[in-house]
Amino acid sequence: MKIMEVIRKPIGAGKTTELIKMANGYNGYIVCRSKDAASYTFALARFLKCEINFPITYDEFLNGKYCGAGCKKFFIDDADELLFRISKIPIEAITISL
Repeated sequence: MKIMEVIRKPIGAGKTTELIKMANGYNGYIVCRSKDAASYTFALARFLKCEINFPITYDEFLNGKYCGAGCKKFFIDDADELLFRISKIPIEAITISL
């Protein structure tokens, strides 16, 4: 099993662009904070000439409301925000296996 890749850069440094390039050509979904973020990400992918499925929101991801048939991968944008959304209590630290 391949270990997930972690993209860590400052705000505005191209994390979403890198994620789009990774998702290009896969039957997977980029998971974004909102519908507006999903629309922006999809438009950016088109600008970059990348083929991706229309991204889903954190809520759709957490509720399993996506086209699961044939979905091979998820690409989470701003995973720290997703973690904050699923916890009512502040998350102080996380670990990630590399």
